[in-house]
Amino acid sequence: MQSETVTLMKPKAQKNNPDNGCSIVEIHILPLTRFVLQRLSRSSPGYTLIEQLFVLATIAIMTAMAIPNTLSAITSYQLTAAVDSATGAIQGTRYLAIMHGYPYQVAFNATQNTFQVSNEVPPATSFSNVGSAVPLSGSPITLSAASTFQFKPNGSVSAAVGPMSFSISYKGTTKTLTVSNYGSINVQ
Repeated sequence: MQSETVTLMKPKAQKNNPDNGCSIVEIHILPLTRFVLQRLSRSSPGYTLIEQLFVLATIAIMTAMAIPNTLSAITSYQLTAAVDSATGAIQGTRYLAIMHGYPYQVAFNATQNTFQVSNEVPPATSFSNVGSAVPLSGSPITLSAASTFQFKPNGSVSAAVGPMSFSISYKGTTKTLTVSNYGSINVQ
């Protein structure tokens, strides 16, 4: 490598010097050293590459730590949404029976994961569908069993098909809904 000569002016200790009180000093430096000295001598704004890589590594580690928690939360929210849909269907159907004064029923279909509301308007002797079947969730949930709940105008509930409780599962997590004789729903 070739060295480079730098000329600096150094003040002399003598006061009455004909060359204005300065002496000339020559220093031989390598080009890389000159670059480092220039870099240190000027104050440039910005971040070094190492600082930027450190920040990116920190962000990547924090993201990797957050992904499992986020996926778990999404799974929990989807199961909770399906349970809320089922409890809303049960409570809404009970309210319709009380409000209209004739029997209603809600049937949960375990194969299609839907529910269907039906009513028995007098003088009818059988239930007829109100609208079409409604999906419990957009997620692939699983119902433990088909259940049909009948609601009397006084608010009482009975199971026409299946037990008074059923379970909804999603990705290994299960919640069980139990309906009392007067429409109270317990979710576990």
